[in-house]
Formats: sequence, C-alpha cells, structure tokens
Amino acid sequence: MSKFLNNIDLNGNELRNVKLQNLASAPTSPTPTAGVVYYDTAANTVKYYSGGAWVTVASTGTLAQFAATTSAQLAGIISDETGTGALVFANSPTFVSPVLGTVGAGSILTNATGLPISTGVSGLGTNMATFLGAGSAANLLAAVVGTTGGAGNLVFSGSPTITTAIITSSTTFALVNTTATTVNFAGAATALSIGAATGTTTINNDAVVQGNLTVNGTTTTVNSTVVTVDDILIELGSVASPTNTTAEGGGLSLLGTTNKTITWGVANTAWTSSENFNIVTGKTYKVNGTDVLSSTTLGSGVTGSSLTSVGILTGGTWNASTIAVLYGGTGATTAAGAKTNLGFTTKYAADIGDGTATSITVTHGLASSDVQVYVYEKAAPYGQVFPDVAHTSSSVVTLSFASAPTSAQYRVVVIG
Repeated sequence: MSKFLNNIDLNGNELRNVKLQNLASAPTSPTPTAGVVYYDTAANTVKYYSGGAWVTVASTGTLAQFAATTSAQLAGIISDETGTGALVFANSPTFVSPVLGTVGAGSILTNATGLPISTGVSGLGTNMATFLGAGSAANLLAAVVGTTGGAGNLVFSGSPTITTAIITSSTTFALVNTTATTVNFAGAATALSIGAATGTTTINNDAVVQGNLTVNGTTTTVNSTVVTVDDILIELGSVASPTNTTAEGGGLSLLGTTNKTITWGVANTAWTSSENFNIVTGKTYKVNGTDVLSSTTLGSGVTGSSLTSVGILTGGTWNASTIAVLYGGTGATTAAGAKTNLGFTTKYAADIGDGTATSITVTHGLASSDVQVYVYEKAAPYGQVFPDVAHTSSSVVTLSFASAPTSAQYRVVVIG
C-alpha cells in the first residue's frame, strides 16, 4: 500500500470517487489525531475524531422515524399549503363542495351524466345546439355559415351527377377524392393539355410514360434518390458537331460544401478529379493492364521512385549507412556506441533514515536534474511512499518528511 508522508494540496481541485476507510470499530493504531475520519460499518455512520472523542457526523435512515407525525403537524411546517384537513392518499377520494376552477388544457371529463347541451356547453355557434338536439338537414343548413345553394338535400351518393362545370375561386382545389387508389381521367382524349402555359404542374405519385418522353425546357431536375437507366452507356455533350473543344470541362459534379468533380480537360488530354480515389480491398491501380499499386504493394513494373518516407518495415536487410539519432536511429554500429549516443540511463539506490532528520539529502551523481525518484519501505509490505522531492541540483535531490524516518526505514532509487 502506497503511503504519503506529507500533506497533499489539491490546489482547489475535486477529489472524486472517494471511499472512506470501512471499520467495524474506531481505529486505535496509529493513535488517532483530530480530524481523522472513518465509516463505521456496524452503525452505518460516518465518524470523525475531535481530539478527545469520536463524533458521528452522518447517518442513514428512512422517514419511518417520523411515523408519529400527523397531517396537522406536517401542515404546520409547510408555508404554502391549501386547506386544513387530512392528507389524501386514496384512489377515489371524496371532496366536500370543491371549487375546481378552470379545467386545464388536455383534461378529460369521464363518467359524467346529465350535462345539458343548450346550457352546459359554451362556445357553440348559432343554431348548433338545435342541430345537436335534432340532426336534420334543415337544422344543419341553419347552423352552417357560408353555404352555397338553397335548402336542398345533403348528398351521400357514391356517384353524384354534376350538370354544369365545377367552378372554384380557391387557389387550391381537390378535384378527386384523395383516398381513391385508381383514377381514370380523359381516357378517350387523343390530345391532353394539363396546366397553364406558365406555372408548375405537380404529380404527387409514381408516373409511367408508355411512349417516348421529350423535355423541351432548359433545366431538368431529378429529386429522386435512385435513378435507373437500362442503357449501359450514358452520352454527355450531345451537340450537333461534337469536338474536344465542346467536351472541355464536361463530366460529373457532385454538390457538397465544395463540389466534387470529375472533368475532361483538353490541355492535359486527361480526366481530372477534385477528390481522392479510395480503392476497396483486393483491387489495384493498373496502367495498360499492369498492376502498379495496391493497398500494400508497389507493382513489379515500378522500378524507380523518389520516396521520402516509408511506414513500418517488417522485413528486409539494411545495407545503407547508419541512421542518425535525429532521424530515429542510433548513429552507431555497436551496442556500446548506441548506448552512448542515446544517453543510456542508469540509477542510484541507497537506504535512508536516521531517526532524527526530516530533510534528507541524496547525492546521486547522475549529472542531470531530469531524474525520477522512488521511495519505498524496506519492510513488508514494501509499499511505495511519497515524501516531498526537490531537485536541488544536477547531482542532488532533497527528500522532506513530516516525521523523521527510523534508521534505514526506506530505500530511495534515482533513475536518470
């Protein structure tokens, strides 16, 4: 178990996920001092030592300890209660002459009977109460505002006959029932014109063109997610007399934050891509049918290159000059030379403690302040301890303890 031999200053930071020492009785060794805290597992309480006695600071429990509290007593400690009666926990409580006030939005009145339409429902339009009491066509006509026509019959026929044109002043007009699954329209017409010369005609469902489709506009927009074409070759730049000049800049453009393009250029007589190509596993780049590059191998036809860096080398023999430390090598051809060039680390170790000194100077002689210092117990369980460490000079570190270690109580190791 590691031990800290000095106070720890967290400098205002949080100490998270802390668990107090769990003990069934108050600790006696080492002798407790004021401020020591532990969790009493027998009493389920947290206790601290005041310097003369153990004091309970926290306990667990439920509201059962307040079982004798009455409704009146509870009301006496609440400042915004309504009424003076008993608390209600029943599923079907009986209220005596309650005034419910305005019912909130979303409230549902169920199991209520005897509510009169004419006097018990507010907000009804003129003659609506009469219609709800006697649902005749005449009563409905009297209740509806903005009707067209006289006091005729309501139409519930599946195929009513309209003797004149259907005319509407509305900017939006549903001609056919939107629930119809098949609509046959103008089946005998040899020519059909839909819509005005300007504006937009929208077809809200799938459309099948049995004959040829000709689009004479200047822009064709396709908003579908899948486009299927039986032809295996798509022609672009179909003008009267195609040339390389008319093909200049042609290709594909995928719109994004920046457009992704593959275009033809006359100057290089080549296709130019604005983006990277990602070849899937097992596929390669070929030139004139010969592999030149895969995800792991240069093709056999590549006999020269100007590589300036490579990845991890897992095989082969290095026959060139030594690699300098600057470039990741040792700059040497022997192990001894490599240790020298790389500044091979060493260590210093000694027993410390004399029973008197709380500040101990350790002269390690490693000629560097960039050293690591470890201190651990000389006796079981040989736990690491943490005194304050000052890097006094390139050859000395100073260890500070709150209490003087006994003779050779600890072992110090300096690595650098």
